Amino acid sequence: MNRKPTAPIPKVSRASPRPALLEPGDRVADFMVPDQDREVNPIYDLVKGGPIVIHLYPDNARPDHVRERDAFIAGFESLKKVGVQLFMLNRDELATNKALAANGSWPFPVFTDPAGRVHAQLGVSPVAPGGRPNPEGALVTYVLDANMRVIAVFQGRCDRSHANEALAFLEGLATPSEPTIVSGAAPVLLIPRVIDETVCRRLIETWETKGNRESGTISTDGRGGESMAIRHQTKRRRDHPVTDSALIRELDGVVLKRIAPEVRRAFDSDIAGVEDFKIACYDSHPGGYFRPQRDNLIPNRAQRRFAVTLNLNDGYEGGFLRFAEYGPHLYRPEPGAACVFNCSLLHEATDVTEGRRFVLLFFLIDRNPARWRREKAAWFTESANAIEAGLREAQARTATGT
Repeated sequence: MNRKPTAPIPKVSRASPRPALLEPGDRVADFMVPDQDREVNPIYDLVKGGPIVIHLYPDNARPDHVRERDAFIAGFESLKKVGVQLFMLNRDELATNKALAANGSWPFPVFTDPAGRVHAQLGVSPVAPGGRPNPEGALVTYVLDANMRVIAVFQGRCDRSHANEALAFLEGLATPSEPTIVSGAAPVLLIPRVIDETVCRRLIETWETKGNRESGTISTDGRGGESMAIRHQTKRRRDHPVTDSALIRELDGVVLKRIAPEVRRAFDSDIAGVEDFKIACYDSHPGGYFRPQRDNLIPNRAQRRFAVTLNLNDGYEGGFLRFAEYGPHLYRPEPGAACVFNCSLLHEATDVTEGRRFVLLFFLIDRNPARWRREKAAWFTESANAIEAGLREAQARTATGT
């Protein structure tokens, strides 16, 4: 069944008895539990902007759990050299962690979570399918970027200790770019790792095999009505409107987990729904572009709060996003990454000069879309009435010679 454009994003299901392990691209939500010194702070207040490692282990009793814990203690200085902040989390009582810390060297926070609330939040369960104990599955290390989003996961027994696995992964990352002095930028949000390469390829294949059509542009009649037409002077693009219900559910889940939380943090806006998933292609032959425009100027489109451009490939030339009101700067997210911006911003998709650029396009709406449509319709009506009144007055003056 096709979804209405303003259908809400589905809520997270609570039916499963076991939490789902976080995956690369997922955000670690804020949490607050005591550390070994009885200090209680939100973890978002503790992180300082570098890579983060969170190691979860059930307790300080099992030898394999202790080996992993001690490997992190032994490797702490090496992790510090690559800028890591290290945190541990177990389900022992606070007194146990405090006593062990007093007798050893724990130069980083070790949190206690006896009830398992934070473990569940992080997708780690002490219970395996069927209700069996899950001591290995509950041994999990998350490597996070500076924005508290997962970039790697290690679970259970590995070829090396989790500490060595995390260190090797971080040492293998590309060297961070040098700081840039920014004197001006558009108020846009760039979100990396929204979807992976496999999903990108599958969406491109859907466009290639399930049909696509030339994309038109919308114009208004001056009173808020709209019409659609192909206007090559404004736009050249071919779209596949997503109608497959399974794919829509999958993409809704991506928005719920990977995009809506970031929009809330960056723009303090709650997202309630998605309008019109489209897989689009800008082709250098015969030309691919979308000249400067805004996305919510017409009453029937005024509910659009944010536009999302999610890049699906590289290997093409041109094809940047540009926000001319904020300078000549060019924006191009990596494949699998998204650019989110307010629909009121003037924006442009520059010409693809070689190759093909594939993107997933959609709009985000809030919980009161009717409000925005009413306000925009009222503005059109008021403006049109004012224009007509002005014309009548001018005609009257002409007729009377005044």
